[in-house]
Amino acid sequence: MPTNILFCSAGRRTKLLQFFRQSLDAESHLIAIDNQPTAPALYFADNSYIVPRITDPGYVDLLIDICKKEGIKAITTLIDPEIELLAKNRDLFIENGVLPLCPSIKTAQLCFDKYALFEHLTEHGIPTVLTFDTLEHFMEGFEKGQIEFPVFIKPRTGSGSVGIHKVHDLSELKKYLDEGAHQYIIQEFMDCRDCDADVYIDTISHKPVSIFTKNKIETRIGGANKTISFKDERLFNFIKEICKVLDFNGPVDMDFWFRDGKYYLGEVNPRFGGAYLHAHGAGVNFIPLIVNNINGIENDEHIGYYREDVLMMMYDDVVIIDKKDLVNNEVDGMRKKIAIYGAGGLGKEVAGGIQRINKAGNGQWEIIGFYDDNKPVGTEVSHYGKVLGGIEELNTFGEPLALAIAVGTPASRKHIHDRITNPNIYFPNLIAPSFRILDPKTFKIGEGNIIQDNCSVTCDVEIGNYNVLNGSNAMGHDVKVGNFNVLMPGVRLSGEVSVGDCNLLGLDSVVLQRVKIGNKVTLGAGSVMMTKPKDGFTYIGVPAKKFDF
Repeated sequence: MPTNILFCSAGRRTKLLQFFRQSLDAESHLIAIDNQPTAPALYFADNSYIVPRITDPGYVDLLIDICKKEGIKAITTLIDPEIELLAKNRDLFIENGVLPLCPSIKTAQLCFDKYALFEHLTEHGIPTVLTFDTLEHFMEGFEKGQIEFPVFIKPRTGSGSVGIHKVHDLSELKKYLDEGAHQYIIQEFMDCRDCDADVYIDTISHKPVSIFTKNKIETRIGGANKTISFKDERLFNFIKEICKVLDFNGPVDMDFWFRDGKYYLGEVNPRFGGAYLHAHGAGVNFIPLIVNNINGIENDEHIGYYREDVLMMMYDDVVIIDKKDLVNNEVDGMRKKIAIYGAGGLGKEVAGGIQRINKAGNGQWEIIGFYDDNKPVGTEVSHYGKVLGGIEELNTFGEPLALAIAVGTPASRKHIHDRITNPNIYFPNLIAPSFRILDPKTFKIGEGNIIQDNCSVTCDVEIGNYNVLNGSNAMGHDVKVGNFNVLMPGVRLSGEVSVGDCNLLGLDSVVLQRVKIGNKVTLGAGSVMMTKPKDGFTYIGVPAKKFDF
């Protein structure tokens, strides 16, 4: 039986796919996906797809569609931020006959949040690197002599060595923390031997059945590029203890420090590590273990079955390809039909936004045309299409159809939505590639939202359903936006602002911190809302005052 495997966020991991091809039978297929057609690993797979970013609300549904179409038996990701997403949907994949090579959701969250992992390991008696989550916390330990400079700082939820720094004194530490580029953790500087392990945890027994350990000789951004194998029963046993307090499934990459005769766990990445290539090249092959687990076979333990002093020396390679041969959604048949309700200027803007989403590799949309009850069928709207009908025609559409409501009046948007009763119609979020989310882990969004170019949100922002952010909008921390709101270009919402339903915020208007806007409020262009308005009224000016027509 073919063993088809899906690699998410394949990126540059070409050699890994080559090893899989060598280890699987000829009938098995490798499927690779990424949000960029220039990801080299796509061209080492049997079939490839360009997909939206992992933050897209329809991303998991698209994964399921690909799994069904390609007969996928196992799924894995090659980037840290996607691990939690797969873990959250673990049961969904299993229901569809796909083995997810990812940890439980709790373990995924612990591994991504480095301070939470430190607390969990400490609670269970696993030696790890001393870590502090705030400057105040660090100062307590510093004054008690628990830690001294230099120290090491890194983003609490970072990956790929982004934002890491060796810090030599308190003033330098405060400088980095004040800059606020990341939510940093502060760790003791481990000036000792650096090593790591590639571990396979059986998905049936949940025990480590294969371990390959190596010392790091040279490290560059993102991981080690020169390593040498070694064996130590103490480390093998330590890894077994770690696996008792964390719930893994499949390949795991673990980093360790060795100081004064004792191993300390540094980080855990519950996926194929970049240096797994060393293990595989030295004869430690996880791929047959994956095939066994797919077929319901529990693997026997084979730990330490490799030679010591085997070196890996990583180097760069290239993929050369004609532009016309880049992976294209249309070729792969994964484009989804979408229509736009509203044949005016906003409708044309939204159509252009959809095309930019497709071009950036963040979507897979085929615009079939426009719907509008106020224009005759056949009216040419733009080069994006013609008017196909109105609400009546939409309610009789006989197959799945995505719909964007491109109407700029909040009450009209709600009225149109409420009149659509066809279960085949669904409302995706259409999010411009330039949309910036400074803290993706705390961002929440509903459905049917249109977010145009150059908008941004910071942290703990919640956006409901069917809103329009019409360009260059900015939202501060803890902002909450309800449903059917329209924010014209340049709107600024300060921290802890809340906006209810069906509000219209005019061009370049500002809502100051902690102001609560209810429902059906209109804020004039250039106005500044400083106090809570009454529902259903228009406010104009600086400061904004109720305006009676």
